Amino acid sequence: MNREALLARIAAGENDRTELKRGLADLRGVGRTLCAFANGTGGLVVLGADDSRRIVGVAEDPERVQERLTGFLQSGLNRPVTAECGRVEVDGKPLHWVEVHRHQRGYEPFSYDGRFWLRRGRATVEPLHRSGRNSSTRSASC
Repeated sequence: MNREALLARIAAGENDRTELKRGLADLRGVGRTLCAFANGTGGLVVLGADDSRRIVGVAEDPERVQERLTGFLQSGLNRPVTAECGRVEVDGKPLHWVEVHRHQRGYEPFSYDGRFWLRRGRATVEPLHRSGRNSSTRSASC
């Protein structure tokens, strides 16, 4: 993804295919979103931009961030995720991005931390079962 395309996605804000995060401090939130994108039509996670679309940069060492992202894509979910990672600087502030590609539907959806995640609009959510309960509240008799 080139710099101009990345800035256009940030300017458009969060939606069903774009998530803005300040950094990797909330790795659980990043993991849930990457899982949701992998279970859907794909999407883009941008690190270094906040919900109000301001570019804040990522304070962590850029090489370390890329290593953590690459490692997560390989072993953070129940199976490896196909994605592209990159980084650019805007006004001296580093931005990192992960673009998850649409995956071929297999027998098993992607999961993070033992739970399945989907993208609904701007939100990353657990799917509901027919009972109306989240999957984490399902009883053994279901």
